[in-house]
Amino acid sequence: MDLKHPSARLIVSECKAEGLLRNQCAYVLGTAWHETGAYKYMREIWDRPLRRYEGRKDLGNTVAGDGKKFIGRGFVQITGRRNYTDWSKRLGIDLLKEPQLAERPEIAVKILVKGSKLGTFTGKNLADYITLSKSDFIGARRIINGTDKASLSAGYAQKFDDLLLLEGYGVAAPPAPAKPVRPSAAKTASWLLCRPSTRSAICSGPRFSPSSGRDFRRRSVSLPQPSPTSIRRCFRQLSRARFPRGSSSSTLC
Repeated sequence: MDLKHPSARLIVSECKAEGLLRNQCAYVLGTAWHETGAYKYMREIWDRPLRRYEGRKDLGNTVAGDGKKFIGRGFVQITGRRNYTDWSKRLGIDLLKEPQLAERPEIAVKILVKGSKLGTFTGKNLADYITLSKSDFIGARRIINGTDKASLSAGYAQKFDDLLLLEGYGVAAPPAPAKPVRPSAAKTASWLLCRPSTRSAICSGPRFSPSSGRDFRRRSVSLPQPSPTSIRRCFRQLSRARFPRGSSSSTLC
């Protein structure tokens, strides 16, 4: 018993899609394991004992031959005209005409999981027995078939619950570390170039380079409140400016 079998993976995926708790998923897995003989039989074998289905009004078998036609199929082995009629409507497929469709894993898994969740089989559902605070796996057998083989089914469910716990079912992944937020170039330029102390000019005052004999006097540039336009203007002015060697950022603006 493990979670590697394709049927197990299919069931786990559907349980997650339906928002089932870990222990609820475990019970669903245990039910499928029990009903199909470890995923080997997706249909009951018609023999003398199964002839008791014929004429069972509680199963909706009111037409001659219903007992054999609507024998147990799928992961939960739905049985009887009533169940096949119900799931034909829910799934939008004609299981009355083609009951063998219930044997297909992709259809059987929806019947198993949603039927257990909603309580369509017996009127009892997963939330009646299995919640965050309790795991009544024995009582939960009433979701499927009264108390028949309740202890056996509960044992399977407990084993699957342990496996799901090890796999981390229902445990949220740790949040990714937050990436450091770097200020955009525009915001940086706005802070450096367009502070109140520098709105009157980018750089002002005479500066003289002895090596070249050139005067690096800057003209005054009036700037508005920071805006995309003013920021671009700041960049243009800065790109045109020439600064002598040895000047630092503190001499700029």
